[in-house]
Amino acid sequence: MVAEADLLAGIAAEPDNDAPRLVYADWLDDHDEPERAELIRLQCELDPHLDRFDDPRLNSIRDRAQELTRPLMQEEYRWLDSLHGSLLEVRVVWRRGFVDSLELPVQWFLRHGEHFRQHYPLLRKLTLFRLNGWGERLAACEWLKGIREIEFPCWYADEDARAVADSPHLGSIERMVCWPDSRPDPGVIFAGGSAWPNLRELHLITARKPERDWVRAVNEAAGRPVGSLHVFDEELFPFAPDFHPGFIIGKLPDGTQLFISAWESPETAVGVAFAADGTPRKEPFRHTFPPECVSTRPEKTADWKEAQAAQERTRQACVDHLRRQFGFVPAFIRVKRFSAGDDGPTRFREDVEKAWGCPDRADQEPEADYDDPLGAGRSLYDWVTQGRFVYWAGNDWWCDGSGQITST
Repeated sequence: MVAEADLLAGIAAEPDNDAPRLVYADWLDDHDEPERAELIRLQCELDPHLDRFDDPRLNSIRDRAQELTRPLMQEEYRWLDSLHGSLLEVRVVWRRGFVDSLELPVQWFLRHGEHFRQHYPLLRKLTLFRLNGWGERLAACEWLKGIREIEFPCWYADEDARAVADSPHLGSIERMVCWPDSRPDPGVIFAGGSAWPNLRELHLITARKPERDWVRAVNEAAGRPVGSLHVFDEELFPFAPDFHPGFIIGKLPDGTQLFISAWESPETAVGVAFAADGTPRKEPFRHTFPPECVSTRPEKTADWKEAQAAQERTRQACVDHLRRQFGFVPAFIRVKRFSAGDDGPTRFREDVEKAWGCPDRADQEPEADYDDPLGAGRSLYDWVTQGRFVYWAGNDWWCDGSGQITST
């Protein structure tokens, strides 16, 4: 009979292959752990499509996987609390059925790295905050061995980058991510280091398109093509078809994307039309609906639930009319920055602007700032990795990569 330890060893030996994980899922089924087995299968299926929110089937898989992960996360929180009471801000990320990455301050990894590596034997990635002033100590940490991806979503001195770039413990790194602000120097320093002979990609994340060719500078320093660049302020903004009951969002048969958000008159709606690549067209989209479509438009009422229900009935009547008239289909869209009158989406908030390019104090431990132990880079990292943005429509609507309003 196959032992569990042998199955886990097989997964560790082929970390990029789903087959050993699925064999382990079958073993879990045979040993009365069907939910754990289901999580492995679902996350393996979802993994190539983590950024897809336009497929109802994938969204259903994502929701079920999150449901299955919750009790496992509670177990991890209890373990972290037993390790060190202040570690509740450590973020544990599950992929393909196992803990795949950790997000935490450098100082906590230095203190507890041995425990983390033992507890998470399939750990692939580290996202480390508060590097400023701690580069030499991190470079000397032997618990970095075997990590395949590392990311520093924070700002730090060039001396920290130089120390890490020559660490003797990062030889397994295949992908490295850094967040330069107005200069490519950190990426160039990392690229020129001796730490990562197996590096395949050095990924730069920045807020706005740089004036200089940062990728070329990184490639020259590395002596091979490893550089890539992501300008998150140029990302397409996602909108789900049910983004808000007052809006009509979807596509026409020719690929045109529509975002209808306002009314010029009781019958005439106006919005923005986008090309298939998300580029907004100069002329607004304008359409006059027959009276029967807008007869259910909500009147002013103190009952917000009643008003919202009436708004949804009007929206559905208008959607049905557009479907008959133009072949319109409600759909998930991704579009470039635009304005609808005074309204529109933006990636930036005041706290994000403050965080950009702000180094953490080199002498400050994360415990000294319990309100934000992940430091200055935390808010930007959250906004970028979650695809978050604000849609202004008279007030702030906070949204994420699923194209949904998450809070106001």
